Amino acid sequence: MRPILALSVLCGALACLASPSAKAETVPLKVVIGSNSFAYGGMRVAEHAGILEKNGIKAEIVVAESGNAATTALISGSAEVAASGPEQVIAAAARGQKIVILGNLYRGLSGSLVLSEPIAKKMTVKRDAPVVERLRALDGLTIATPSATSAYTVPLKTFAEMNDVKINFTYMAQSAMPAALKTGAINGMMAGSPYTDAGVLASGGTLWIDGTGGELPEEVEPTSSTVLQTTEEFAKTNPDVVKRLIKSLEDLKEMIAQDPDGVKAAMSKAYPKLDKSTIDSVFERNSANWAQPEYTMAQIQKELGFVKTQGRIQGADKIVPESLLYSNP
Repeated sequence: MRPILALSVLCGALACLASPSAKAETVPLKVVIGSNSFAYGGMRVAEHAGILEKNGIKAEIVVAESGNAATTALISGSAEVAASGPEQVIAAAARGQKIVILGNLYRGLSGSLVLSEPIAKKMTVKRDAPVVERLRALDGLTIATPSATSAYTVPLKTFAEMNDVKINFTYMAQSAMPAALKTGAINGMMAGSPYTDAGVLASGGTLWIDGTGGELPEEVEPTSSTVLQTTEEFAKTNPDVVKRLIKSLEDLKEMIAQDPDGVKAAMSKAYPKLDKSTIDSVFERNSANWAQPEYTMAQIQKELGFVKTQGRIQGADKIVPESLLYSNP
């Protein structure tokens, strides 16, 4: 090729790349999330509102039975991205796995405690009593949570230990909890909506401690129920994909603020069994928690502090906090 022709071709290629209409190649990603609870609702909205697609990500979202299973899928290479509680990331790091948090999907605690109807009726403590009294009434009961390191388990267990209350924890998928509550296999369940709502409907039970409503004390509340995460290796070799994911979380925040009706429409696609009034209620109760994508060093240090103080995860004291957060190259 003659030099002048080569230069012409090169200039044309650069002009194409610089064109506003030029679109980046769509990247397929498998994303494993810990459940279909509203703790992961932001990811579902990003999917059905076209936010991920707009940022060049074709996401295959797979639902695991727990956050622990989601992070395990990431570690095994079954997925490029996962979503679970920050404690799952800490537990993995303590085992030598290099996982980094990309951002927050649900700020604060998204779980609540529901008691079965027979247990609630036996309670001498009333639902409007101080939360410490309601906690003490749980002594000796069997409460189901998704896993030992779940963002739902840890706050309740910590609060119980602080007050010398013995709760018998058992672990199962949130989708199985309402039926177990109805049959009496468990006395209560600590889970996220809509599973807690289903638990109340299935057993005629009672919302006993409203975690989402802020009834647990601040010192035991997690900074986040759900974080978006990937392996350190994937983040290093795919920085552009990571930037697209982070941008998607920022776009979700913007959409929640500027287009609530569009968010609700996406929610209706993600949760087709919910009627309009329920969608409105879920949006009002959860959207502010979906709209805080930043995950800071102070937050991960607080989570590590919980873990180290309680000694639940062996090796957590050796974790360098900076290693758990993604840093833009």
